[in-house]
Amino acid sequence: MSTIDLFNFNSVLKYYPNESSDREGRIVISPLQGTVGHTLGNMFRRTMLSCLDGYAITQVVLPKEVKHEFGSLDGVVQDFQDILFNLRALRFKSVGRVKKEEEVVINVGEGKCFTGRDLGCFLNHFEVVNDDLILFEKEDFVFFSFTIKVEKGRGFVHVDEMETDNSIMGLVYLPAFFCPVIHVKLSVEKVLFGKKRKINGDKLTMDITTDGTIDVKKAFDKSSAILIKFLTSIMPEGHPLPEDGDSGVKKDPSEEMVYNRLMEAPLSTWSELGAKLTTLLGDHGISTLGELSKRGATEVFGISGLGRTMFNSLEKLLQRYGLCWKDMPLFSIETVKRGSQKKDKEKRAGKKVKVEVNKADKGGEEK
Repeated sequence: MSTIDLFNFNSVLKYYPNESSDREGRIVISPLQGTVGHTLGNMFRRTMLSCLDGYAITQVVLPKEVKHEFGSLDGVVQDFQDILFNLRALRFKSVGRVKKEEEVVINVGEGKCFTGRDLGCFLNHFEVVNDDLILFEKEDFVFFSFTIKVEKGRGFVHVDEMETDNSIMGLVYLPAFFCPVIHVKLSVEKVLFGKKRKINGDKLTMDITTDGTIDVKKAFDKSSAILIKFLTSIMPEGHPLPEDGDSGVKKDPSEEMVYNRLMEAPLSTWSELGAKLTTLLGDHGISTLGELSKRGATEVFGISGLGRTMFNSLEKLLQRYGLCWKDMPLFSIETVKRGSQKKDKEKRAGKKVKVEVNKADKGGEEK
């Protein structure tokens, strides 16, 4: 039975930031062993949504004029239940010296609208990211004060999980969502690749949205570090980490020997290539099948004297043994042909225009 090496897939991670929004980005990892895409994707998603640190308001001391959290103030449009809900939506990031918490008194003064920007003016160690959020509306000359506490936490913490103190009058605890990552969308596509044969693999795509307090790539890197630290902690003592190409599965030595011989076989072994093509490739340092598979399709197609028919024969040879070009592991080789056909059309169109111009010039001279 043939086995697939889990650690020899040469997976590549690519990050695509969203140009229109610095809070969104895309992470693509490919190729992966089949079904591994869903496994890794769910691990990263759950880690980003539950294990990253963030800041949120956890406590609010109501104004003296408000008897309970469902009460209201004269001259204020919203009741305090709505105001508390808006306070929960504020997102904070630490500035200057990192502190785990800050408690501050908010004095509401003149103005008809109180926003996150107004609240941020009272903070010393934190900055309000969504400072355009409207917390409440009121009449111009309505004054009152309340106290908030911003704390550092992880994931989502319900009020029942907090340490409460009932000795303070008007103290209300808020359920806090600390996680800086708001949404992670996963998608897994099937791709074909492989050296020995065509292998079904996965292409993992993660569309990540943050609250603006952390960069998308940084959130992904932190999640990776958390997963590595956890998996390392549960690994048995004395058990080495797998090396490149070591999946812990015993390989069939005869199968590996056949593969090595195939890669070292000279291209002259395949008579259908012809002496002209093998000599042409040999002049460019390509004499074996292994050396051919390490070259890019664009590079080979650009060799002077190598025509379309010769290129097609090389393509069929690679496909016969499940090999692929170095620069096109996940795409069809037809894209190279389409590119060359486009260039040929442009050349023919240029020649046609040149001929027509020459005819026009000759006709003018005759007249």
